[in-house]
Amino acid sequence: MKDPHAPRTGVLECEKGSASFYVDDFCFSIMNNVMKKITNRFGETYNAANFLFTLKKQGNFLIGATNDGNSIAIYAKDCLDNYPTSKCTFRTSTYVIQDSVCAENFGYCFDAIELRGGILSSLFSDRLIDISYSNNNYIIKSDTYELAEKLPLGNQTVTIKIGWFTCEHGQSRKLEISTNSPYFRFEFDTPVNLDDALLHIEKARELMSFLSFRDNVEFGNITLQRKHYSDNSGIPQCTYYSDDATVFINYGFEPTQKESRHCICIDEIGDPVFKLFSMFYDTTDYNPIAHLDFIPKTDKESGSLAPIDIREIATFLECEEMRVIEIRDNKSKKLYDKTQRLSNLLKKIEQVIQKDEDENGVLPDSIHSQLTKRFQDLSLPSKSRDVLLFESYQDITMGVTRYSSDREIINSSDVKNFRDYRNKETHGDYNLLDLDIVITAFHLIATVYCSILHRAGVNDQTLKNICDKSFIL
Repeated sequence: MKDPHAPRTGVLECEKGSASFYVDDFCFSIMNNVMKKITNRFGETYNAANFLFTLKKQGNFLIGATNDGNSIAIYAKDCLDNYPTSKCTFRTSTYVIQDSVCAENFGYCFDAIELRGGILSSLFSDRLIDISYSNNNYIIKSDTYELAEKLPLGNQTVTIKIGWFTCEHGQSRKLEISTNSPYFRFEFDTPVNLDDALLHIEKARELMSFLSFRDNVEFGNITLQRKHYSDNSGIPQCTYYSDDATVFINYGFEPTQKESRHCICIDEIGDPVFKLFSMFYDTTDYNPIAHLDFIPKTDKESGSLAPIDIREIATFLECEEMRVIEIRDNKSKKLYDKTQRLSNLLKKIEQVIQKDEDENGVLPDSIHSQLTKRFQDLSLPSKSRDVLLFESYQDITMGVTRYSSDREIINSSDVKNFRDYRNKETHGDYNLLDLDIVITAFHLIATVYCSILHRAGVNDQTLKNICDKSFIL
């Protein structure tokens, strides 16, 4: 997101001394703010430009003011911490420009975040605009779409709103009409600081990356907002929000140009998007969302995989298998039942050992330890779990690679070969990554995607429609 008013200049708050800055393209040059020479009482002259200053931090941010009357907060985690210097240069990924009056009165705490445009434009299905013509005028149906849900995120409840609305831009002899005004909103019960705001923005970006199957995604505009209450007498009190600050983030990539016809669209999956989004905040073990490093970094990398991606996909698969066996339903029942069968069998073996010890005395420690440890860590082989999960979605995912390969159907033998390849790579054996392994890997990615979306509440027909779009292209 490019700052339209860059380059900027201004001053920064300091613990000691005084400093000014110049920023262009996210690169900050900071220098001593005193330029004249100083003579002490002994008649000695010093160049004040070499005087040291120590910058003041608020959380992970440097705080200051721009010369055009705004406040600025510069992300500087693990950088310039209580470090006296006379000048420095560093590149940041993020800075925030805020109205100076708001910053003085309220500080850097915000009631809402609104993300607009950018990748969101590719995550809603193409729409027709309802227009009619009457009495020499165009009549445009004002249309909107919005999903809303309250989610417990962190230590508070957050209202998430996702949607779009119709826009009209009238000019002389020209009328532009668009529904390309998508947004993603956070409305907080308790105001959040800048560090928390950036966390929520990144979680939203990660969701967009998941849905678009691209890592190089960003929003067109990020604003931090403040809540207000109307106090006009004679009308009911209402709440409204105003833009308070703008966030500029440099991700260092060229944003994806992927179109909605090859993305998982928010309006396709509907309300389950909220349960899906909450998974991105899950920090417990075996969360497959934490293993998405195989998602293409650029559009040019789509359709290709490296050996390191195979290992990440295998971990992605293993984590989802652990989540699937937590609840038995029509998709998980085979894997769930076989896992439960093995678990019950191991319990019976433990009971046999215990009964024998009760009747004949305790076994020597080494024997007892060998017997219990041998069975303690037993689980279904990875290949068996892979095949069972794959077969649960095989009819749904069969068309996922139809645009990129002549081979549409894979079978359980292919899944086992994928696991063999991964195991050999893990143990240091070099193996050529052939097309069959890559095609199988894409089908397994689609399988896990479908399983995650199924757990979020997406129905089978929608899952099939998503796979037929070849979203992994």
